[in-house]
Amino acid sequence: MSRSATLDGLRGYFLVFMMVNHVVLAGGVLLAKVNHAELGYVQDAQGFVLLSGIVAGMYYTRVWTQRSPEAARRRLFARARELYVSTMLVIALVTAMVVLVPGAREPLGGFLGHLAWLEPGTLLASALLLHSPTFTDLLIQYILYLAATPLLLRLILDGHARKVALGSAALWAAVQMGLHVPVLTALDAGLGRLSDGLAVRGPFNPLAWQVLYVAGLLIGSAVQRGRFDTDRWFPVERPPWLVPALVTVVVCAAWHLSFVHELVSPIVGERFLRYVDRTEFSLVYLANFAALAYVVSWLLIAGPRSSHPVAAGTARLLTALFNLPFLRLLGRHSLQVYLFHVLVAYAILLIDLFGGPFNQFTKAVLLLASVASLAIPALWRERSRAKPAERGAVRMGSSRG
Repeated sequence: MSRSATLDGLRGYFLVFMMVNHVVLAGGVLLAKVNHAELGYVQDAQGFVLLSGIVAGMYYTRVWTQRSPEAARRRLFARARELYVSTMLVIALVTAMVVLVPGAREPLGGFLGHLAWLEPGTLLASALLLHSPTFTDLLIQYILYLAATPLLLRLILDGHARKVALGSAALWAAVQMGLHVPVLTALDAGLGRLSDGLAVRGPFNPLAWQVLYVAGLLIGSAVQRGRFDTDRWFPVERPPWLVPALVTVVVCAAWHLSFVHELVSPIVGERFLRYVDRTEFSLVYLANFAALAYVVSWLLIAGPRSSHPVAAGTARLLTALFNLPFLRLLGRHSLQVYLFHVLVAYAILLIDLFGGPFNQFTKAVLLLASVASLAIPALWRERSRAKPAERGAVRMGSSRG
């Protein structure tokens, strides 16, 4: 399979587990425990952001170098504008689902934040991407990153890739040290003047999470220009980074499971939790993700050529998994699928509110149905793309006749 097919499969994999994690049913879903997120501090969002950066780096570098910088900028801004409009539409739809359905506003209003009360100030904050409903957060991030990509790509292609990497790392570090707090406090104060208690709302700090997107952008651009040496980073024999990465993954998994099963003393746990902050993508999340990403990348790139039977077998298994047609289908239309999954997540909330509580079998059926439904926007988009091609083929045949 091609590199792009595997990337599509990876994106599809993360979309599936986003849907799994966003199916919220009273009492929890036992089937949802079959999840990589249960084995450490790596979740679907990290992978999706990194892959979005890689794909953007590959595609827009090609447009930039083969067509023109202006063509790449136009496409990037058009994409950001399209995503902004789609995001606002989805926010409007999920808000209507909760607000207009009798009896849903009170129990489900927490998923909308202040949007549940439709105050003008909150609507303005939402339009400014400062106050978003639950599950729409990655869309907000991606809009911001797309808007910044023209500048980042220009710097990368002008030979300043290292400066971009250092700047991204410095911005992430600044968030870890709390240097962003005065800005956040000022934004909260400004929003509070629009509506009492209104504040910035979102589970991801884009200033911290950008380190993933920028890393992906750098990798994708380097791959597109033939400057990413896979043999250097992922050597088949004696890879220097593989064992440290594996150790990091195992330690993080063991530590996470120790917390889940309350095997860690409260004093130790309290100190450790200072370094575990998903919103600001703290060091624990970064280290665990970087380690696991390296291990999986090595298996996909170098693993099939490894003489070690376990490595080669695992590589074949992962390659087959990430090239499943269903996952590749979702990955080819990742943003449309993500938008659709938000609607499904809120529909499940309403089903649970008025039809629940459900037993574990029914919950499993709802979960699997939710995952299967992700194919709807992907198939619709593929069909809509195929129609113009079919019409063109018919016209070609008629002219030849």
